[in-house]
Amino acid sequence: YGFSNAQLHYTSGARSCVRETAMSSLHSGSGSIATQQSFPRCDAEFHRFACWLVATTWFNTVIMVTIFLNAIIIAVETTSLSTAYPVYFEVADNAFLGVYVVEFFLKIYAEPLGYWKNYYNLFDFGVLIMSLVQSVVLPALQLDQGTLTALRVVRGLS
Repeated sequence: YGFSNAQLHYTSGARSCVRETAMSSLHSGSGSIATQQSFPRCDAEFHRFACWLVATTWFNTVIMVTIFLNAIIIAVETTSLSTAYPVYFEVADNAFLGVYVVEFFLKIYAEPLGYWKNYYNLFDFGVLIMSLVQSVVLPALQLDQGTLTALRVVRGLS
């Protein structure tokens, strides 16, 4: 992915990924002057890689194909096949959820504050939380999962 040690300048749409900075005030005789001070990350190389990865067409294509395949599996799950092969559908659901969780953490890692400024990311986060509730919380509480299954398909709209 070829980056130099210089500050990374990557911008894609409304997103930007740069080295972390902090504001500090210098007090002089008549007032204060704000300066920007750069703190190098101990994980700078991996952070640059994460920023680059989430901005690539390849990454976004993989996520979109995953969403499409997940929608197909959800559609097939409504047929009699789901009763014949329930374990396969559960494994597929958990694999898709794993991909979405990894996507979320990569985007949060790359842009901790910028992630929350994008409405598509907020929508994805809401769908991810519903999916985690359906896959983790409801089974632990032994509650019905039917109503949330159809809501996972809306993730493809983002």
